[in-house]
Formats: sequence, C-alpha cells, structure tokens
Amino acid sequence: MKKLSTPLAYAQAAIETMMRKFDAADLPPKGRFHYHQGVFLMGVYNNYLLSGEEKWFEYLKGWIDAMMDEDGNIYEYRGPHLDDIMPGNLLFPIYKRYPEKKYKKAMDELMHNMLIYPKNKEGGFWHMEICAHQMWLDGLYMGGPYVVKYADMFEHPEYYDISAEQALLMEEKTKDSNTGLWYHAYDCERKAEWADPVTGCSPEFWGRSLGWVPVAILEELDYIPKDHPKYEALGSHR
Repeated sequence: MKKLSTPLAYAQAAIETMMRKFDAADLPPKGRFHYHQGVFLMGVYNNYLLSGEEKWFEYLKGWIDAMMDEDGNIYEYRGPHLDDIMPGNLLFPIYKRYPEKKYKKAMDELMHNMLIYPKNKEGGFWHMEICAHQMWLDGLYMGGPYVVKYADMFEHPEYYDISAEQALLMEEKTKDSNTGLWYHAYDCERKAEWADPVTGCSPEFWGRSLGWVPVAILEELDYIPKDHPKYEALGSHR
C-alpha cells in the first residue's frame, strides 16, 4: 500500500476511494442536487486543477449530467434552499469547457432563484424555507460564491452587491464583540427556540460554520473587482 505523506496525497486518495465506491450519478444523497455532493465535487475540481487528472473532471461532469435533463432542468432542486444552490458552482468550469445550452439554462435558473430568494425584514437571506427569517453562516458559502461567479462570467456587475451585502450583514448580526467569532445563526424574529431574546443569535459558535465564512469570502474576493465599494470591507476578513 502506497504511503501517504502530504495533505494533497490524502485528498487525492479520498477522491479515488469515493470514485471506486460510487458511480458519479449515485453520490449520496442520490438524485438530489445538494451541497453534500457539491462540496465534495468542488474538492475534486480543485484537485483536478492541481493534477490535471482528466478522469476527475469527467467524474464531476458525470454527476452534473445525471442531475439534469437535456433541456437543462435540474431534477430534485428544492428551493428556496441555499444548500441546493451550492452545487451550481460546478457548472462554471463545465460550461467553460462545454458551452452547451442546457448548462447555461441551469445556471440562469439558479441565478434567478437567488434574485427572488426570500429575505427577512433586515435584508438577510433565509437559510431555507423551513427556517424562515433565519440567517445561518453556512448560507454565505452555499449562495455567495455562486452569485459572484455568475456576475463575472456573464458580466452582471450589479450582482456583486448581493454577496457582499449578505456577508457584511451576517457579520453585523452575528459577530461576538468579545471573541470576534460569529455565532452560527441569527433569527431576526427571535422566534426560534435557540434564539437569544435580546440578540436573536444562537447560543453556540460552530466550528464548521465558522469555516464556511472565510472560504466564502475568499472565493468572493477572487471575483469581486478591487474597485468595488464593498471590496475593502470584505477584504478586512482575509
């Protein structure tokens, strides 16, 4: 058995293990356009960029193709739900290589859903329909990078504001002044059982959701122009 000695080697071994275990179309939750597969496959894509291993690119494309029909209609897309926007990030490199109408249609539909996405009274995206009015840190990664990538690829600079404003609002509502950490969630209605009656925040800091924040913002800064009026405020989180 080959000895693994670097983080990259471990990542690539994990990819190979998953590919042996699951055909692309069978990645769990099978048949659903969801962040579980999207996060893994974005890792596959980033490793593809480092290695040039074509079978990895074709694997992630195979999953995307299994998730839509020939007209670009996504199966089992459950909106409004930020988690189900996230896999759309895979469409950008696929469309760049294979500029087919079905991919563009799927991308347009996801962007349309972001433009009409429900917001609470303070302007923050609901995390999902069953969590009405609640903002979760996870949502910054699930929706934000998709919007700025679409803005960049299809020349809609007005969309950069969407992701920037959501990130800055999340900071305003969830940042703890003592530690600098951001609470996992915020309910502007103070109706969730976990919501502090004064701040509206959840009682805990959650390690994984804290990780979503810099990942989201760093990706967004790769696409938002440096002369954008909110770039500097976002950049302070580097």
